Amino acid sequence: MITYAATIVSFIALVYYSVLLMIVVRQNLRSLVRRFFSLYLLSMIVWSVSAFMIFSDLGVATTVFWNRVLIVGSMAMPISFFGFTQAFLNQDRRRILWAGVVAYIIIQAINAAGLVVMDAHVENGFLYNQYGSLGLTVTSASWVFFLGFSAYDLISAYRRSKDA
Repeated sequence: MITYAATIVSFIALVYYSVLLMIVVRQNLRSLVRRFFSLYLLSMIVWSVSAFMIFSDLGVATTVFWNRVLIVGSMAMPISFFGFTQAFLNQDRRRILWAGVVAYIIIQAINAAGLVVMDAHVENGFLYNQYGSLGLTVTSASWVFFLGFSAYDLISAYRRSKDA
């Protein structure tokens, strides 16, 4: 039953992210905010497709394969969200953003080497992963840094705002 629910939730998320992406792309992509939001939505689409394939068990590739594809999307999310936040707040932190791109490339190399998700399987509707210590450390640090920095900037901007 849990696998069925996870499959449906993943599919619905995929549909919603795809529709949102189509709406955003149809508008003017000259806006940096829209471009980063599009990248964010694309990363969430990759994540949702992977989750759907993991839980639907359609027999197309293995759970480990789809889990590694999921890492491609899930690791792009905090960096694209950071870029979106910086564009939205009209801040210029290109060096940090480029460091995020470099970190993303390194993480994907570690992911491709099988050092992030070493094993994965679905049992009784639950996904079980075995992570490599290097992969888990690097991916977690990237997630915490970029989402934490984004949250800090958003909270700081909110506190500085004068509009009641």
